[in-house]
Amino acid sequence: MTAKQEKVFSTVLLATAFTALFLARLFMLNQSLEPNGLDGYYYALQAKSLMETGRLENPSLQPGYYLCGLGGILTGDAIQGVKLWAALSAALTSLAIWKLLFVLTKSSFLSLLGFIICGLSPSFATMSVNYINNQTGIFFLLCYAICLALCIKKNTWPRILIALIFLLLTMASHKITMVLSIAGSLGIFLWLLASRKMAGRKPPSRVKLLFAGVSVAFVAILGFHFFQLHSPRFFQSFSLPQLPFQSPSFQRMIGSHGSWEIAAHLMLLYLAGFLAFILRIPGRAFALLIPILYFPFWNLESDMGQRMLLNGLPLGIPLVLYFGWSLLERLSDRISAGGSSFPPITGKNSLLFCSTLLFVLLVPSTAKNYDPQTDPPYSYYREVIQSVSLEEDSLLIAHLGLNHVYTYHKDLKDALNWLPNFYIPLEKTWRIACGPSHHHMAAFFPDMGPQVNSLIQHLDGQYTLIREDIWQEYLRREDEEIAEAYRNWFNPHQVRPDYIRKSKETPQ
Repeated sequence: MTAKQEKVFSTVLLATAFTALFLARLFMLNQSLEPNGLDGYYYALQAKSLMETGRLENPSLQPGYYLCGLGGILTGDAIQGVKLWAALSAALTSLAIWKLLFVLTKSSFLSLLGFIICGLSPSFATMSVNYINNQTGIFFLLCYAICLALCIKKNTWPRILIALIFLLLTMASHKITMVLSIAGSLGIFLWLLASRKMAGRKPPSRVKLLFAGVSVAFVAILGFHFFQLHSPRFFQSFSLPQLPFQSPSFQRMIGSHGSWEIAAHLMLLYLAGFLAFILRIPGRAFALLIPILYFPFWNLESDMGQRMLLNGLPLGIPLVLYFGWSLLERLSDRISAGGSSFPPITGKNSLLFCSTLLFVLLVPSTAKNYDPQTDPPYSYYREVIQSVSLEEDSLLIAHLGLNHVYTYHKDLKDALNWLPNFYIPLEKTWRIACGPSHHHMAAFFPDMGPQVNSLIQHLDGQYTLIREDIWQEYLRREDEEIAEAYRNWFNPHQVRPDYIRKSKETPQ
């Protein structure tokens, strides 16, 4: 088989694997007719707003929302548009891993292996369900890494420009990938500058310019986000080191198989990085990225700690394989120097074909990594909000999930799972309260007469529509212990923090 024929053969196999992974992810997500995950309806309403009004319901620079909206335009349905981009970005992430490994090693088999490991990963499959913006950011971050690898080999202005574009897309996609991209960039560029200085050469002007640009962006972003460091969410994200399978909360999020998978990856990656430095293999400086991807002090009982560790897996796959390939090459060289060597690999095309066929047969089984029963009861929420009819300029307070269902199905009317941190008239603020019945609450307002029926409305046995000032007055009149019990996740009682969205107006 000629070199051209081998290239066509490899391309066909890769396209087959890509298509199979995309269809498997789409099938996995379509096991539910509703959106997927806790934030599923939020992505859907953002896409619906973009389709109907040309702008996002909640303004954002995150490209994932716009790509979900584009998917909605292509499919004609916002919910299907979100699933389309979730499935496509999952397949694109595996493809980016393939490309990064091929740029680093020129090995078709190793690159395909990276694609397969990511495609069959049970923990990465969960990102398509719950963390679409994170998954989008990981895809762009891998594209940025590809550009960096190409720039290191030969830096040209077009490559540098494309690298900067992917860096900006990565930072805009999610704060987690923003932190990973900037920290990784600084580490790699510091290594480049140091290695050139030790070699007695000055770094080229393009490298210095790119390094300066990343440094300025890093300082600016740190200043912009410094005000968030006081938030409890930040300080609760650290703890003593623990492995994923030791955290019950982490196992509930991605399952026991995913927890053991990440634990195996991180231990193998730390070992490979250590051996890379000991044996002084080329590219060993990439091991500096390992503590960034698998920071050992994340609190795996916190949402932020779980997300940070989960993001490390797809980014760690190319590192594990690259170090493994480099270590085997070094071992082969030493054996060859002793008079023997590893036997050459024969039947490479057959190996590629069999690996792709096995992947195509196995990838549909990844649908089992998603159980629609773990999603919020969205169909029930739709029934709850059917009889709710509020004015266009009203605000509804409802718990997370229910608030997004209301906004999506009620012509994008505002709903918060917080108390507003901006002024809105009392008569325009309503709440879907969970727990006390409308008869029970109405009994606390005998002086209101028949009017109470318009201010406290029965929805079903669990939920009641009540004007917010009446709800707050009911809590004041209710027994203290009972009232405190109703201040829970199902009845939002905290003002929306400024780190979510800062209001220019003072709460009234």
